[in-house]
Amino acid sequence: MNPDHNSPAALKAENELLRRELKVAREAADITAELVVKQFEETEKMLQRVQAANAAKGNFLARMSHEIRTPMNGIIGLSHLLKKTPLNPQQTGYITNILNSTETLLSLINNILDFSKIDAGKLDLEKIPFKLQEVLDNLYGIVYLQIAEKGLELDFIIAPDIPEILIGDALRLNQILLNLISNAIKFTEAGKIMVSINLDILHKHDVRLRFSVCDSGIGLPPERIEHLFKPFNQANETTTRKYGGTGLGLTICRELVEMMGGQIHAESAPGQGSDFIFTAYFGLPYSDAAAAPKNRSLANSHPAQEPESRLRGIKILLVEDNPINREIATAFLKDLGISVAVAENGRAGVKAALSNAFDLVLMDIQMPEMDGLEAARRIRRQINSRTLPIVAMTAHATNEDRHKSLEAGMNEHINKPIDPIELHRVLTDLLPEHRPSLRAPSDFDDRRKEYPAERRQPDLPAIPGLDFDEALKRTNYKPELLKRLLKDFQINFSDTAGRLKKYRSAREQTKLKELLHTLKGVTGHIGARDINRLTLALENSLESAPAEYCDKLLEQLYLQLETLLEGIAENPDLAASSPESEDKNQTAAKSCDPTATIKTLKLLQTKLSKSEHIPDSLIRQLKKIHLPPHISDNSDKIIALIEDIEYDSATDELRQLLKSLTRRH
Repeated sequence: MNPDHNSPAALKAENELLRRELKVAREAADITAELVVKQFEETEKMLQRVQAANAAKGNFLARMSHEIRTPMNGIIGLSHLLKKTPLNPQQTGYITNILNSTETLLSLINNILDFSKIDAGKLDLEKIPFKLQEVLDNLYGIVYLQIAEKGLELDFIIAPDIPEILIGDALRLNQILLNLISNAIKFTEAGKIMVSINLDILHKHDVRLRFSVCDSGIGLPPERIEHLFKPFNQANETTTRKYGGTGLGLTICRELVEMMGGQIHAESAPGQGSDFIFTAYFGLPYSDAAAAPKNRSLANSHPAQEPESRLRGIKILLVEDNPINREIATAFLKDLGISVAVAENGRAGVKAALSNAFDLVLMDIQMPEMDGLEAARRIRRQINSRTLPIVAMTAHATNEDRHKSLEAGMNEHINKPIDPIELHRVLTDLLPEHRPSLRAPSDFDDRRKEYPAERRQPDLPAIPGLDFDEALKRTNYKPELLKRLLKDFQINFSDTAGRLKKYRSAREQTKLKELLHTLKGVTGHIGARDINRLTLALENSLESAPAEYCDKLLEQLYLQLETLLEGIAENPDLAASSPESEDKNQTAAKSCDPTATIKTLKLLQTKLSKSEHIPDSLIRQLKKIHLPPHISDNSDKIIALIEDIEYDSATDELRQLLKSLTRRH
């Protein structure tokens, strides 16, 4: 050991060395910390610049898409107008090419805008109730002609255990499915496309569905599948040149699916078609839907039994101009023990609502004299929404239509064809004091299984173009009601094809759209799904699609109508005589039989006293009754009062008329 190492001088030197090293270390740490802070600040500034750039990009794309869209809409609109003028074949070809090009460009702009919104986190999903079947019907209407022109088949298969009403963004779901179906059509030259939807997971508050869009098209090699969902990617350059497209559609689909809590992937092989599969979560309108018992005994499961006792005594004003729709809605309401008064247009509906006490108003939207929106506005000027709820009923099923109804002062919006389960849900939501406490309407989803076969099947042979299962569901499983509706359809719509042709040739666009709208609502109720989808496709196409496209759809509609009407006419149980011949028979029987006349008037008196719906057949009988000259005007006055929903005054007049007749006889 060296003794000098322990000397005071040596220790002092060693401490000094350590002190210097510590100082250097501290300085290095300070420099490092300063560099870290500076680097963090630079990173934060860079992140802010990136965010600002993204925001600027999003704003730029939004502004540019708007600036491009405005003149583009002008070009499209003017091209459509120009196409309606006299043109030679070459000019018609030019205009058609202009329209096709502008529609393609507009689709590209929409895709870019959606992509930029998603990228910037500015795309929000709506959460509103919708029916999956209506989304599919709308899709079918949009792609119908493309399918028909290529000779393809398109099938939709919905698993029976999927809830009928879901909560989510129907518009974005439609966008995903439309993109996948359009791609399937584009890449399939022959065969079929199948869209299947199955229940994947059922929770108490939500459900995960599994969607599959499978085609028999050209298919894809495995190495290309992983790139499909990346922006601006397609299978290969040859595909882009031959089929077109930007490669954004599937990217947007992937983003929307992920926003819905799901995933998307594709399975394919060259020459063997493709299957695009995605999952998505949707809410359920009733929290106990998943726990609803599925195997109830028949004795305890009659669908109208419990709601009837709970809703008995409610008085509802039904404002609806179409007699078939009136009959259906009235039947549904009576099943629930509800008293129904009827107005046949918006003007009469306003007068009835303001002069009588009702618990709720069911208001059609598209009616003569005054539409339902204006009628609701006029009622709301004097009666608030809590005192008198108003529910819109319409075959227009878009979110925009729903918002219009709510803005007009209505409390709810239900779509035609009316679903009795949905109708019951709306009534119990808006009339909470009558809400059933033991059963939710979702419990009715399985009622078809609970009905014995003889109640489910009408005693009728198959009719081409008619889906009996759907029709029975729409008529609350009432075969006799369905038979009456089919008879009414034959009478009231036998000349529909001729009227459509007349309006089309005369370019009476408003009348054409009104008739299509009416036809869409009625055919939905009677299960004529193909006609219903065609009318939907025409409604979507009349304003924007080429005339040739609309004419082809109309030709298909004429054919389907003819087939359905012939099928009804050929069935002896459904063959209906014309209203005129019915009236003549009724007149011959009633006019010469005082006892029958009094019986008819007393039947009318009973219905008036209960504020029940007065059927058109009873009104026709009243018009044809031959009364003595001094009281002959009384029947006309009674009819006028009934049409104005002045039931109390009509009852008084009828009482006086009966008193006069019974004195004579």
